[in-house]
Amino acid sequence: MASVPDMLTELGDYGFKDLSPTTKVRAINQAYWDICSREPWPFLEKELVLTFNGSTDYASNAPTDLSAVLKIVNPNTGVRLVAYRSEDVEENYATSIATIGTPILYYFLSGTLKFTPIPASSLTYRMKYISYPAELRTDSPETDILLPARHHEALILGAASRLAGMQDDTEMGSYHGERMEKKLTDMKNDLWRRQYDSPDFIRPVEDYDYYYIC
Repeated sequence: MASVPDMLTELGDYGFKDLSPTTKVRAINQAYWDICSREPWPFLEKELVLTFNGSTDYASNAPTDLSAVLKIVNPNTGVRLVAYRSEDVEENYATSIATIGTPILYYFLSGTLKFTPIPASSLTYRMKYISYPAELRTDSPETDILLPARHHEALILGAASRLAGMQDDTEMGSYHGERMEKKLTDMKNDLWRRQYDSPDFIRPVEDYDYYYIC
């Protein structure tokens, strides 16, 4: 639907012509990050093959935009690593934290993705994850906006709601906010309907799903 310059023009049409582009882009980004934080949206999904140096418990190429892990799998064996809380790792796997080998689990410590045992340098793991969207600029093209173009209006309405609130126009702020929420409901219904050829099902539990769980 629109690049950021197009959105700035449309926000001007909404009555915000007197506000600076910087102010309007800040409102667009606030709406953007708000929307992206609501769901593990398909447009935020990424995949990466993780590599290791054999001496540290984190990946050499860990992504800087990692928001949440969807799945980490050994591509050679098909074994899926188990997610753990950092405090449980310390309690249950203290003796393997400094050991080099084949990881059996992953956890987060101060926002860093870590593995236990320390992965050998010969290993690789395929990770699917939810990413953080990059900040938009006043000249960002449409391709920089991760939301599908058909849903860009949600960004404009979210920004308009924030800008109206800045101008103490609570009525218009609420109006634009309500319209944004309706657009988000439409977007959710649209983006989560990705296949109809078979019903959803409960995934069978395999041995390796609980093999390493205490």
